[in-house]
Formats: sequence, structure tokens, C-alpha cells
Amino acid sequence: MPVRHRAAFVFALVAGYWGLIFVLTHLPGRALASLTFSDKAQHAAAYFGLAFILSAAVVLFRPLSWWTLAGVVAAAGAYGAFDELTQLLVPGRTADWRDWLADVAGALLGGTAFHLGWWLVGGRGREATAAPDTP
Repeated sequence: MPVRHRAAFVFALVAGYWGLIFVLTHLPGRALASLTFSDKAQHAAAYFGLAFILSAAVVLFRPLSWWTLAGVVAAAGAYGAFDELTQLLVPGRTADWRDWLADVAGALLGGTAFHLGWWLVGGRGREATAAPDTP
């Protein structure tokens, strides 16, 4: 797949996933279905996925490093703080610093999982764009 197609796919995935997180976290409290696992686990899982696909987007443009991992976690954490604060505007929703900590923990795990997986498959130190455009 050509690099531009991979980039378009990854960015569409990031935008769609990020939009889904925004919509789900801004539904009125009474509109949410109760899930069987904890609220903190839901936050961590959502931000694990966000950091994982953000890392996939970053690798399209630069080699992954622990600095890029820090940037991905910082971006996800900043969005998590914004998300928690804007929930104050939604009826039946509250902001909780423990939810934000779960967001950051999930982002750290998701970003780390991508970085370790990239390193294990031999992508360490090279950009995805350096790979040949083969079908």
C-alpha cells in the first residue's frame, strides 16, 4: 500500500476513534449503558487505544523513540484533562481527577505497547515511510 494511502487510513482511524471517545464521554449521564467493568478500566482501555493509534500515526513521519512516546502520552493526557473538564458542561456528567489518571495510565500502556511491538518486529530506529511501497 502506498505511503499516502497508509497515512490517510491511519489519520482517518485516529480521527474516528478520537471522535468516538469525545461523543461517548459527552453523552448525558442517563444515556449511558452500564458496563460490567469499572469506570477506571473503561477510561484506561479507551486511552490505551488512543495512544496506540496515535503512535501508529507518529511512526509514519519519524522514528519512534522514548521522546515520541512521551509526546504521545502527553497529548493523550492533555486531551484527557480537556475531556474531563468539558464533561462538567454535560447534564449528569462530572469531572474526576481519578478518571484522568486512568486516562494517562491507559495512554502510557498503549503507547508503550506500540513502541515495544514496533521494536520487536524490527521497526526500531526506522520510519514506516522508509519501507518499500509494495502491495
